[in-house]
Amino acid sequence: MLHVELKRGTYSLQLVKVGVGTQTARDKAAYITDQNRRSFNITSAESQRITVETRNKYNERVNATVNDNITQGNGTIRREKASGGEYTYRYLPFENTTGEVDVTFTLAKNSTAPDVAADPEARTVTTSITVTPPANGTATQPEYKIDWDEQASSTRFIAGGDSDNLIFTIPNKPQLTGSANFAIENQDIGELKSGQYTQTFTDGGGSVTFNSSQSGSTRVIASSGTSQDTLNVTVFPEPAPTNVTANITELDLDEEYVKFNYTGKPVSTEGWKLHDEGQNYDFTFPRQILTSSDTVVITTNKTAESAVPDTDYRFNWSTDAYIWNNGGDIATLLDADGTFIDDLEK
Repeated sequence: MLHVELKRGTYSLQLVKVGVGTQTARDKAAYITDQNRRSFNITSAESQRITVETRNKYNERVNATVNDNITQGNGTIRREKASGGEYTYRYLPFENTTGEVDVTFTLAKNSTAPDVAADPEARTVTTSITVTPPANGTATQPEYKIDWDEQASSTRFIAGGDSDNLIFTIPNKPQLTGSANFAIENQDIGELKSGQYTQTFTDGGGSVTFNSSQSGSTRVIASSGTSQDTLNVTVFPEPAPTNVTANITELDLDEEYVKFNYTGKPVSTEGWKLHDEGQNYDFTFPRQILTSSDTVVITTNKTAESAVPDTDYRFNWSTDAYIWNNGGDIATLLDADGTFIDDLEK
């Protein structure tokens, strides 16, 4: 018989699961908690380490799937370590970040016990970080524009193909004398080839290559000083070889445009040609990933803006000459190998 005598004082009571033998299975996670206090104060020149744990109903650390998200403010959150139910993260503010930033960690439902899967309080923990400028003030940097290789706010490309890298640059003018912070919203989708989140360009120019590790959607964010640009990226797996399926639906000889619909698997238009039968002109397409139901319009410098039909993508045949003969012409669409896709005669 065991006799335990408790002296006056304060005690903490913990539940412990006792198993017999070596085949005792651990329960799934019942809640997520943080090791640190739930609020921090840092400057925009610093970073903050955050550690969370996933535990079962006996307070034992157990492995689980944890999702991280910045729910207020901006910056970058990245995982540094995951071991035995303990997860260490590092928050990095942008150079222009100020105010309160909330970082929320969430237990995936498939990692939790059935009785807590629908309980948002047990499945989430939020750390608040107050970010202030450095003691010597925020360095003033000139406004700049990220020169995305697609010249747009979004792009598509095929991972594993001939376009599995995405390069974006900061131009030399206006000069950037400080650093540029680059972030990936979803690190499972892609990573910066440099392996860094900050690049310093002493001459004001430089480039960073984005690599995709799997297909999906993410955002590439670049920030410096008071400027920030976001590139929405959709990555498709390399498709199996397939016949291109597209139909030319419009050939307007007066307004000088051609429209076609694409209905096949994801494909790049790089090297495709639109051939004019009348004057034997060819338009060569740049790289653009098309997916099923996308529409494309090819205009010329003679096309009136009011005449351009609704479309997903528009390419301009940069010539001041009239391409299509008003008395009749044929538009022919060819792939990069010169294989016939479709034609339309008017």
